[in-house]
Amino acid sequence: MRRAATVLKHFAFYSLIAAAVVKLLAVAAAYVAISHRAEIQYWLSNKFGVPVTIEHLNIHWNSYIPRLAIRGLSMGENNALELGNAQIGVHLPALVFRRNVIPINISLRGTHINILRDADGVTRVLGLSNPDSDTPPVTSLVLPAFVRIHDATLTWKDRKRNANITLPSIDLE
Repeated sequence: MRRAATVLKHFAFYSLIAAAVVKLLAVAAAYVAISHRAEIQYWLSNKFGVPVTIEHLNIHWNSYIPRLAIRGLSMGENNALELGNAQIGVHLPALVFRRNVIPINISLRGTHINILRDADGVTRVLGLSNPDSDTPPVTSLVLPAFVRIHDATLTWKDRKRNANITLPSIDLE
C-alpha cells in the first residue's frame, strides 16, 4: 500500500513537471511569434490570397489558453476589410505538439465590412477576394465554435440599384 502511494506521488510530481515544461515551451513559442509579425502577415496573406496587415501583435494568457491580441487587423488591397481588434484563443496542445494554430474562439471589435454588388449583380465582400487575381476567394476556413463580433459596421454598396446602406453598431455571437 505504501509503495502504491509512493508511485502515485512520483507520477503526480513528474506529471506536474511535464505540464510546466509544456506550458513554458508554449509561452516561449508565443513570445517568439510576437517578434515575427511580418512573417505572420506573410503567412496569412498566402493563406487567404489577399494582403493581410497587422499593426500590433501581443499575447495574453487566460488560464492555460494563450490568446493572441491583434490590433489593427485588416485584409485586402487598401485595407478593404477592416477587422479591427481581434482576440484569438489558441488550442495549446495543437500549437505545441503539431505546430498548428487552431483557434478555440475569436472576438472581433471595431470591424468594418464592405459588401459590393456590381452592375452585373455579382456580390462580394471587399477584402476577401481580388477580382483581378486568378486566385479563388477564400472558400473554406476553420472557424472555432465561438465567434463574437462587437461594434461592427456593415456597408452595402449596390451599384446595380444605385443604393448604399450602412448598418452601424452590430453585435453578433
